[in-house]
Amino acid sequence: MSRTKRPVLWITTAAVVVVAAVGLYLFQPWRLFTTHRVDEAAPVVGGQQGAAAALLASGSFISHEHSTSGSVQIQPLAGGKANLRLTNLRTSLDDAGG
Repeated sequence: MSRTKRPVLWITTAAVVVVAAVGLYLFQPWRLFTTHRVDEAAPVVGGQQGAAAALLASGSFISHEHSTSGSVQIQPLAGGKANLRLTNLRTSLDDAGG
């Protein structure tokens, strides 16, 4: 490859990288795969669905780097197992610092 074509190749490569980075930042295509709503029934605990009286632990999410809200519960299941239940979990990468 001649020396006159090398700068053109580097400039073209840099321009493609910059355009790709700006495009990813603006359009955020990963949100097609990461923004989900899950709506499942509570597990059956001791013959009762979602028995709130039999909680091992519960708490709420705290916002740090991104705005976050919702609650979490650890519910006992048969055989010594446990179920981690997230309720109304909302978080956003758009609200940085919020």
